[in-house]
Amino acid sequence: MNAGRATGALLADFIQPVEYQPLEQGETAMKTISNKCHYTRCVHTGRHVTTQLHQAGYESLASETWAATEKVMDAGRAMDDTRGPLKAAAADRDAAQKGLASTTCEFRLKLSSRSLKASSEPPYTNIFPKGIRYYTYTSQDLVLPRYDELMARVASSLPEDDPLRQHLLDAIIAGLEAYSAAVVQLTTARSEASIARTHLADVREEWRHQIVLVYATLLGKLGKPAAERFFPRSRPRKSSPKSQGDGKTGNIQIAS
Repeated sequence: MNAGRATGALLADFIQPVEYQPLEQGETAMKTISNKCHYTRCVHTGRHVTTQLHQAGYESLASETWAATEKVMDAGRAMDDTRGPLKAAAADRDAAQKGLASTTCEFRLKLSSRSLKASSEPPYTNIFPKGIRYYTYTSQDLVLPRYDELMARVASSLPEDDPLRQHLLDAIIAGLEAYSAAVVQLTTARSEASIARTHLADVREEWRHQIVLVYATLLGKLGKPAAERFFPRSRPRKSSPKSQGDGKTGNIQIAS
């Protein structure tokens, strides 16, 4: 078997479940870390492996493992830091939209209160031909065009000296400015969060390769049972009698 095929066989054995007797009573082999898990799982594993390597005298591997772990920790914290601006921008956008809806409802109430038949004749029917929900209950992508339409209808249906007309137009313009600014902030925050998420995925993959290298090196020097002692272990999960078997199966703890 050539070197490339030998390495492939080694890594295949590393990441696939294998049957063996646990080293201590009640322990299972190290479990796979899902790529959907929180990055702190990788940090915990990296810290544990680094400590074990230091204690065993593998200083070079320990330094490389901790460097990879620090990258994951820093990238994870950077991603966490993007959540605040995201929530703040989304809250500002929602508040601006609610403000627009509140202004529109107040305007409708005052307009419909001008007479007993006001809500069934122009200018009310010209401004709200499809009802008030057409403006106040709309999707995010239609907020700007719907309120632009509302302002156009108000401007064409009410005289310039009408007090309701100018008050509504001023309030809608201010509300749309606040809404647009919040949307820009939200778009920027989403972009920054996406970039941070991609960077975290990249450094997690680098970390995974480092853990593979550590395990492969230890496996070649010490053998499987001793190599696995460098990695954290988890207690076995409770299972039903039907699912229990005679063998012990587990995976190396590694994130992808």
